[in-house]
Amino acid sequence: VFINACQTAIIQPSMSRDRGWAQAFIGGGAAALVACAWSVSNRVASRFAEEFYRQAKLGLTLAEAARHARCHARTLGDHQPLGYVLYAAPEA
Repeated sequence: VFINACQTAIIQPSMSRDRGWAQAFIGGGAAALVACAWSVSNRVASRFAEEFYRQAKLGLTLAEAARHARCHARTLGDHQPLGYVLYAAPEA
């Protein structure tokens, strides 16, 4: 699952359990989730997503694809792409 929206990787602690998109999707059986921990511009979001999917199609693991996408989007000159988080098993 790829949620390309601001602050979707944030976990909201509560008295009974932590809540957030990661818990919902991974707890519901999704093999992986890519989400963003903070606000990003549309330009950064687009560049990250395009490169992530390009690298995944080449056969890289999701972690490698995310790393390449962060580096690629980082060429825009700010720290925004570092906010993307991958929740998955290491071999995914």
